[in-house]
Amino acid sequence: MKGKKCKSTEAVESYEIARSLDVEGIVFKVFEYGAGEPVILVHCSASSHRNWHGFDRYLGHAYRMICPDLSGYGESAACTNWSMGENPDYKMLLQLLAESKQPCHLVGHSYGGAMAFIAAMSLPEKIKTLTLLEPVLFNFLKTDQYYRHWDKVFATAERINLKVKKNKLNAAARTFVSYWYSPLAWWFMSPKQRRRISTAMTKIAREFRDMELPLPQRGEIDKLSMPVHLIYGQKTKASVKSIINRLSEWLPNSTVSSIPCAGHMMVLTHSKQTFQLIAQGINKS
Repeated sequence: MKGKKCKSTEAVESYEIARSLDVEGIVFKVFEYGAGEPVILVHCSASSHRNWHGFDRYLGHAYRMICPDLSGYGESAACTNWSMGENPDYKMLLQLLAESKQPCHLVGHSYGGAMAFIAAMSLPEKIKTLTLLEPVLFNFLKTDQYYRHWDKVFATAERINLKVKKNKLNAAARTFVSYWYSPLAWWFMSPKQRRRISTAMTKIAREFRDMELPLPQRGEIDKLSMPVHLIYGQKTKASVKSIINRLSEWLPNSTVSSIPCAGHMMVLTHSKQTFQLIAQGINKS
């Protein structure tokens, strides 16, 4: 099946495969191109596989890019109601990993980074390298040292959830954007950007609820013995920096990199530096 040709300022890619993946009745769209070791790239909330356009330019030609759209984003079917621990995006990643005949390089950003981490914990033998770009593993903040950050995140999540329940999606989106950027950021967005985020808020509110999952024990994290590359923007939230610090302390084989002047959305705002760092970690393996 022929895929779409996708343009970017960095490169032009042609998806060789744009396939559907059924995960317990939820149909995900997965885009693939290239040949070689599999690299699974997992985007953030309110986004799509298009965030990774141009990445192959930095990685080279010895890899196969696998770029799924998470549920409710891009061309994947929506799912906004699941039981705790039954996240459909997590299950989709498990299915992608299970079907691979060789260990994968797994890369995830923000919410996609959290899903990548949880999937790696479940199937560590299927992971060759793990790259986490500001993973929103907020449950790692539930400690005395970082609890002030947890309080702020939890309060934000509660406000978003309340507004979504009242169907005030624009108000929920403003709260979400204000947390990650500033109260003024919403007003500098285009109408198209505002609509995209507002439309996604029901799913995002449910994603926030998964941060209430129990914190993994340090001994459990020892199973992630593969190289783990932790990447963050130097202008990101203090809560995310605390998560990176905690992960770097607990993971047995981790490397930490930062991107100057970048915030949480460095995949879009600083794509060149971000893609170079991701590629460096993968190519070293």
